[in-house]
Amino acid sequence: MTTIESLRVKEKNYRDRHFLLKKDHPEVKDFPPIKAFIKDTLPYYKDGNIVYERALSLNRSWAEEFWMQKTKRLSEEERKDFQIAVMKPYDATNGDNDFSGKFIRKIKKNKKGSHSVFEYQRIKYEDKGHEYGRELLGIEKTNIAYIVSSVVTEQDFKDVRTIALAYRRLGVKEIVLISPFFMDEREDKNVGTDDDGHKYYNGRDIKIRTNMHDLSGFIDKLVVNERHSGAIDAFGAIYGIAVAPISFEEELIGQVNQNFLTKEEKKLWELLNPDVGRTLVGNRISEKIEKTPIHLKQIRNSKTRNKEMLPLTDIQKNRLKGKNVILYDDEGGTLRTIKNCVEATLEAGIKSIHIFLGHARLQKGWKKNLNYIINQCQKNKVEVKVYVTNSRVPIGHLTKMAATHPEQIKIIPIDEKVNNMLEACIEGINFWSDKNFNGVDWERSILQAIH
Repeated sequence: MTTIESLRVKEKNYRDRHFLLKKDHPEVKDFPPIKAFIKDTLPYYKDGNIVYERALSLNRSWAEEFWMQKTKRLSEEERKDFQIAVMKPYDATNGDNDFSGKFIRKIKKNKKGSHSVFEYQRIKYEDKGHEYGRELLGIEKTNIAYIVSSVVTEQDFKDVRTIALAYRRLGVKEIVLISPFFMDEREDKNVGTDDDGHKYYNGRDIKIRTNMHDLSGFIDKLVVNERHSGAIDAFGAIYGIAVAPISFEEELIGQVNQNFLTKEEKKLWELLNPDVGRTLVGNRISEKIEKTPIHLKQIRNSKTRNKEMLPLTDIQKNRLKGKNVILYDDEGGTLRTIKNCVEATLEAGIKSIHIFLGHARLQKGWKKNLNYIINQCQKNKVEVKVYVTNSRVPIGHLTKMAATHPEQIKIIPIDEKVNNMLEACIEGINFWSDKNFNGVDWERSILQAIH
């Protein structure tokens, strides 16, 4: 078979896989074309199931085009008529255990548009047998509604739909959800292995698809920070939702930028990635320090399901010895992976370690592991600093721990970041290409590479 014939066969295979994906979504009328997707992420048929070898992902150029098509449906004048709705955490009264409290106070002080800010109230009605009641007074008819909230729980999803439905009934033309943290489901939790050793997961079982489907018709666009998977963008597009994924790179790494002033100082830094997959922000950091990342390798114990870190190579140890190390992860759960990474670097004789977490999705065991990290670093006379955003709850206990460890733990507020994203949406900014908006360099915000 010639090269051209081989390419034709491969292209036909992609068309068949795209048709399979389309067939699996019979309810979708305007299905994205094959050019919308990264072809190697399209599903295939195996043992009676539709499976994905990788998370379904969009091509960057098509994602940009899709976003701007939705943006341009309204004129510049029409876009000036909007209302901002802020939904505070489900278990919070003032929103101060995530970004929302400070954000509300900021936009009330510096009013945007002609409509008042709508605060979604969740009120307990225990005497009536209901856990929570919902207060929708204050929603106004506009052309656009911006719902600002980190969507963490199933109740959050329900409440976003409740707010969006109220706006739809008033005839609102566009609804944008600005969600710094958008759900905690991963596309790779139920991974299988085929006969050739390739990993795959069943697209029918993933929560991402279900959640994006459930938001279909309620919201038109989604702005999200450090989203967990490109599948959010892809399934969003399938269900008519344009997604703009934006990084916290500047907010986090900006904490140590002052150290990257000269080539001599850059030589003192190294970037460590927990595994090969976490390179979206890592690539940008490596550009700043002019170093290729050191990728650690992990294996999952089939019995305990815990990840185990493979030993560093001699070359990696030599690179790390006496260096300031940056360790980035998109979210912190139990912090077990971070703990394993720190243990490995301490053996290499590092000078300091700066741990950056996009989201604090803290789970059972995190406090024990974080205390262990701090204690081990102090024992080895290694400076340790942990930076994490207040993008979502639970953050309260970490805030308390930060108060007792002010030198080691720093909570990075993101209310200004959210405000910038909101203003960009109001102006109809193209996140993919526009570099300046009210003095904000959007290139620094690093729109995450979709492929």
